[in-house]
Amino acid sequence: MERDTSVARAKGYGMLEAILELRIPYYCVLAASDDLQGEINVSSLSLKEGYLQHLLEIRSEKMTKTGTVCQILRRYSVDIIQIAKVRKNSFIAIAETPACRLYACIVNNGCFLESEYSNNDNPYLRWRVLAPSRKNLNALVKDLQTYGSSPKVISVQKPRGGLKNLTSKQARVLEAAFKYGYFDTPKRISTKELAKKLGISPSTLSETLRRAVKRLLEGRDAGSPRRG
Repeated sequence: MERDTSVARAKGYGMLEAILELRIPYYCVLAASDDLQGEINVSSLSLKEGYLQHLLEIRSEKMTKTGTVCQILRRYSVDIIQIAKVRKNSFIAIAETPACRLYACIVNNGCFLESEYSNNDNPYLRWRVLAPSRKNLNALVKDLQTYGSSPKVISVQKPRGGLKNLTSKQARVLEAAFKYGYFDTPKRISTKELAKKLGISPSTLSETLRRAVKRLLEGRDAGSPRRG
């Protein structure tokens, strides 16, 4: 059956939240869920000098030792910075990987990856993505198709508990940051330039963005996208 790549309509305009399903690349850290015989959730990512830092939450009924988990993750070019066992079969790890072309698709289309999830029962991963507009989201899906990732749009909606949890100033600053490419890599606009457009100081811009992103993430439901 042909996978649905259309972007469903969401009421209103502006920022959208989408859940996308796409084939797991063999080199991706989420592909390790098969070897781990469990599930991996990435709840936080940051880009630094061509490398992605991930906060991984790993659950596996078969794994009990951190050493074994690290050994498996390293097969996928993962550099483990720190790992801890939090429950009998659950681990949290801070890990680093080279930035891949799929992540570049997100950044180049002005979108933001909130979280990603995979498990050993499914050859597809799920992304929760924030997009500044439907145009950006459509462009992202098109680029993913080009790379043969077989993207499927699961849902599109206004951010749940998202922008309405922000102050008007935070929402205005965050949307401007997306619009002018502040989150792109490399940035299309500097902190100083964006602050000037908004009529605020660079320090105020940085602090407002930090608080806005924090509120967005705090407003998310606990847990991660699961199989539908």
